[in-house]
Amino acid sequence: MTGMPALEVKLRSMSEKRWDRVANKNLTEMFNRAARPPGTPIGKNTKRHKSGELLRSRRLKKVNSSKDVITGNFGYIKDYAPHVEYGHRIVRNGKQVGYANGTKYLFNNVKKQREIYRQDMLNELRR
Repeated sequence: MTGMPALEVKLRSMSEKRWDRVANKNLTEMFNRAARPPGTPIGKNTKRHKSGELLRSRRLKKVNSSKDVITGNFGYIKDYAPHVEYGHRIVRNGKQVGYANGTKYLFNNVKKQREIYRQDMLNELRR
C-alpha cells in the first residue's frame, strides 16, 4: 500500500500515545481473529501430535516505543508454523510422495487487518 510509511510518520509525530493505542488495537484484533475459525488451522490428534498446538502457540507482544524504535508483533512460536503457512513436501520412506499446500492463515489475517489498520490511522489523524 502506498503512503503507509508517511502516514505512520505523521501519526507518530502527532502523539506517541495515540500511535501506540492504534497499533495495539490492531495487534490485539489479529490475535483474537486467529483464535476463531477460520483463523488458525487445527490438525487432528495423533500419537505424535496433539491438535491445537499451533493455535496455542500464538503470541502477542504489545507495542513498545523507545526513541526511534517501535517494536510490537504477533506470531506463532511452533517450529512447524511456517510449513503450515507456506506448504511443505510430503516424504515417506525417504521419497517425496506429494506436496501439502500452505493454508496462508497468517497472510489472510494480515490481509484482513491491513485496511482496518489504515482506517484506524486515518481516524486518529482526524482527531
